[in-house]
Amino acid sequence: MRFFIFFIFFFNYSYSQEDNNLLDLIDRKDDMEVINFFKDIKLINSHSVEFVDNKVLHFMIQHRFGPISNEGKNLWGLDESQIRFGLTYGLSDNLNIGIGRSSYEDIIDVFIKKNITKQSDFFFQSSFVGSVFLNQFTFAEQQSEGFVFNEKLSYSSQFLIARKFNKLLTLQLMPTLNLYNNILEDVQGNKQNNYFDYSIGLGSRFMITKSTTFNFEYYYLFSDFEKSNSFSFGFDIETGGHVFQFHFSNTKWMVEKGFINRLYSSEKELFFGFNISRVFNLN
Repeated sequence: MRFFIFFIFFFNYSYSQEDNNLLDLIDRKDDMEVINFFKDIKLINSHSVEFVDNKVLHFMIQHRFGPISNEGKNLWGLDESQIRFGLTYGLSDNLNIGIGRSSYEDIIDVFIKKNITKQSDFFFQSSFVGSVFLNQFTFAEQQSEGFVFNEKLSYSSQFLIARKFNKLLTLQLMPTLNLYNNILEDVQGNKQNNYFDYSIGLGSRFMITKSTTFNFEYYYLFSDFEKSNSFSFGFDIETGGHVFQFHFSNTKWMVEKGFINRLYSSEKELFFGFNISRVFNLN
């Protein structure tokens, strides 16, 4: 934890003298194009319709503390933590690729994100995101009897459909399909392998000040398993080259294979977390 705090201060100090803020590096668009749907490429846990520009590298740290409903025994969650480091690179203004690594269940994720329509040309902004998730394993696990590599993989396909109604309000729909290769067991003991789940997400951004927004996201899961639906809410604060996102969520997962599907009804908790991001222009 002390190393992490030191890293945050160093990360902020290194770029505090720069004149350009984060959106300055992302928003070099034609005057007629609708821009700034959200402050960052992440809404909270979910992707947003924002893109990293061509030859720009986006670095994000996502941090989730433990459950806050423990009567202060774990300092309301601050004694525990999960973290994800993510890199996103702009192959063009409309095509991004990314990779991340989460400490929770040791997951590596890779994704590709492609813009489909622009609100200036169409009624809404839309994008497609395809992701692959790998649960890391040791050499000893690989050599063990019954090891199946495919069971370590999961997949997600997601359409992002957003409309910016005015400077204050943006709404985003997120129909999502997840595929799991591993075996899942429901509360009745029924097992299912290689199964799909379908969900629909709704996200929103409401501008409070020029540098601060209130964000919300919610997923309704169509599932035969006894699950809870995912929700998160919080604030984005833009400060001199960084975007800080502070939020509360009922999940500590930070990738689609988890925060949409892995919320069992018996595990109703609330978690505090934050995201911090920085972009680097490599052009």
